[in-house]
Amino acid sequence: MHASLTISEVFALYRRVIASPAVDLLSRRYQPKRRNRLYTAGTLFWLMMSQRLQSPGTLVQTVARVRRRHLGRLLRPVKKISRRTGGYCRARLRAPVAMIQAISLYLTTRLQQQLTHEDPRFPAGVYLIDGTMLTLASQAELVKNYPPGKNQHGISHWPLLRMVVLHEARTGLAVAPAWGPRTISEQALAERVLNQLPTGALLLGDRNFGVFSMAYSVAQRQCSMILRLTKARAGRLAAQCVVAGSDQRVVWTPTPADRVAHPELPSEARVEGRLVVAQLAGWREPLYLFTTLELPAAEVVELYGLRWNIETDLRSIKQTVRLQHINVKSADMVDKELWVALAAYNLVRAVLCLAALQFNLHPRELSFTHVFWLVESYLPDLLAKPGSARAERELQRLIREAATCRLPRRKNRRSYPREIWLRRRSYPIRRATATPQSK
Repeated sequence: MHASLTISEVFALYRRVIASPAVDLLSRRYQPKRRNRLYTAGTLFWLMMSQRLQSPGTLVQTVARVRRRHLGRLLRPVKKISRRTGGYCRARLRAPVAMIQAISLYLTTRLQQQLTHEDPRFPAGVYLIDGTMLTLASQAELVKNYPPGKNQHGISHWPLLRMVVLHEARTGLAVAPAWGPRTISEQALAERVLNQLPTGALLLGDRNFGVFSMAYSVAQRQCSMILRLTKARAGRLAAQCVVAGSDQRVVWTPTPADRVAHPELPSEARVEGRLVVAQLAGWREPLYLFTTLELPAAEVVELYGLRWNIETDLRSIKQTVRLQHINVKSADMVDKELWVALAAYNLVRAVLCLAALQFNLHPRELSFTHVFWLVESYLPDLLAKPGSARAERELQRLIREAATCRLPRRKNRRSYPREIWLRRRSYPIRRATATPQSK
């Protein structure tokens, strides 16, 4: 990890988007007919991000903090700011998605350049890929763009958004994700995310990404991979009997079904690698791994163990950053909320990584949720007078407290008793009643 970036520079980087000439040029590019508005592009982005950082993140809460100067002097000098949320709400609605995306990508790229961990074996980094589903508000536009799921009981009430994320294994920093309706497969979304994968990086993926199209795309980008395969796919791939402890070289070629699903594959498409089979303690089925690495089989299995970190990262994004359910009314606002949430998530990750670096800890030893709460509580003081001695003391205090947010080291696995506690209903269920017939 680079040691040149400090906690002061991280907050300066984020605050720079408020009055940066580059952000001002973006605003003029995407809003050429803008007036001298109260909420400028950088200010609006910062306020939207503060909604993600400060629970519950309502419009009333954000405007109240601005009125009381809890977010620093972010706005243009005005005599009085209305307590109503209409002005801020309209500013959020008319902000172009491309402008919010450009600001978020600027911050994400800078943090990736400065904080990405450098492994001697993989100078370009180790990355984890996975997918998840988010629910949206039941609005007509969102139902049209993100169709709800359905089963034998009928169509669901909530629109569904499928998202694929790509995170750096050690730091947990996220690159720009890809999302779309549930009708798009995770493999198709992964193609968009892989364009951001650095040349020479190592990619770890589970069985959902252990398909030929994925392996071929990673190989074309000159990257290494460890992909988990299903037992059936591993059996078709291997020339010999697949048993636990085996390690054999294979050549992966597309099946007729692969060519039907991906007609763009060239006729000579193939990926050379190894099939490593390992039986782990407590697992019913052996672990089938396809890799292009030349490391010993035990190290390949150990590296694949890092993939579990993406599961906890997704939990942080959906629960802590509150992206499990996005309560907006338009597709454009869904995109804006996702781009802003990416910047908020990476800010907390940056604080966590710098605390681990300063106190010689592993970033994964610290709790993302606890550090998130620290950033939430310190945010008003950190932005009140940037660059002052008081702000610098608060930043150093934040780093010291973040270093104490260590996860417990459990000797045994956590126990979850199979017991359900029913919650008492606070309100009765509304039932349809027959209307009386008029006489």
